[in-house]
Amino acid sequence: MTRSIFFLIASMVCWISIAFFVTGEDEVTSNAELRELQSEKLSLLQDIVGRYQAGFKKGKPVLEELLAAEHELLVAQLELADSAADRLESLNLIAINRGKLVEVRTAGHKLGTNAEIDILKARVWHVDAKIAVMHEQAASRNR
Repeated sequence: MTRSIFFLIASMVCWISIAFFVTGEDEVTSNAELRELQSEKLSLLQDIVGRYQAGFKKGKPVLEELLAAEHELLVAQLELADSAADRLESLNLIAINRGKLVEVRTAGHKLGTNAEIDILKARVWHVDAKIAVMHEQAASRNR
């Protein structure tokens, strides 16, 4: 599986998770069970991010993978957010993460390692994240 396809699929899964979270269409019967699974997911993702960070610090070329794992972690934190302020903070961090991905892919394109389409996809995800922040801000004002 190419890296571009992996990131596309990972992003789609994350945004579908956000959509289910925001619309409340999750059919899990027990909030306690859901919370437990979300907490387990958060813990696993923290471990994955830690491993990518360690690899990156040792000089391994895993920056895009690190950003993807951090994105998944931030989405998991969003799922566990109890307040509008927590949701807004998570959404802002997601937007920052997606902005970093644009920067990394732009730099990679200049070096000849990324195609222009990779930058465009990252920019779409960054814009989507900014839109989500704006929606949450508007919803917070209307509460």
